Amino acid sequence: MPQQEIRQLILERWPAFSKFNFHANTTDAKAVWIFDSLQKSRDALLSGKRIVKGHTAHIRQGLGSHRANVNASHLFKFLCTPFRNIINEWYAKDTSKKIRAVMKVKGNAGEHLTTNAPYGYMKDPDDRKHWIPDREAADVVYEIGLYVMDGFGPSQIARKLRERKILTPSAYYESKGITCNAKNQGDPYNWDNTTIAGIMDRWREYLGHTVNFKTTKKSYKSKKIIQNPESEWVIFENTHEPIWTEAIAEAVKQARQSRRRPTKMGEMGMFSGMMYCADCGSILYQ
Repeated sequence: MPQQEIRQLILERWPAFSKFNFHANTTDAKAVWIFDSLQKSRDALLSGKRIVKGHTAHIRQGLGSHRANVNASHLFKFLCTPFRNIINEWYAKDTSKKIRAVMKVKGNAGEHLTTNAPYGYMKDPDDRKHWIPDREAADVVYEIGLYVMDGFGPSQIARKLRERKILTPSAYYESKGITCNAKNQGDPYNWDNTTIAGIMDRWREYLGHTVNFKTTKKSYKSKKIIQNPESEWVIFENTHEPIWTEAIAEAVKQARQSRRRPTKMGEMGMFSGMMYCADCGSILYQ
């Protein structure tokens, strides 16, 4: 490919390169640092052409650093990106297989696979593999169960917790210095129906059982979490102290199976969530 065409292609793919080139040639810069990302800069030829002639280039790549007086014809000997990409892909794939194998063994042995214990529990200081109730949060979980037994739905329970100024799980973890995936959205008391529904869906854990393999991922390259069907779950009963009684857990289970929707006035219809469409089988709401 002619030099001019290569330069034009570079300018199209990296608009900021023209600004970089201008500053490099109009200032007293003595060196150019290039961070050659193994994930984003797969084209070794175009990566090399990004160097400004006449400067000392420091090329930092995934497996090391090289320093050379840039000459376009000599630069390519330092660019081993394609080979390093292949090696890194193999290494990541092999590591992923090993981690999956270890997690499968641990899960089938009844060990908890989550990084943090569910809201309401904490890891036992004497045995990190064992969960014990976190009394402050466990009291909130217990009260949520009582609200469900009284016939309240997730939206109504969330509103009551907001009115009582109860910290959300993410705000509670932050107050305790615990790192979690959920981010605090400003208002530490902003409970919503999704959070309540998530707690209700874990009724087995709050009954003292361990449930493994509820989720999975297609590949180590994907961050998307896929929900496994219940037939693929592995459940170990009575592995830790329960927060809910059998009666509360059964009420929560029934509430999630027959979901109900309140009216605009906040009232729950008598037959809401109990009647189904004769044609499609969907739940009918008032």
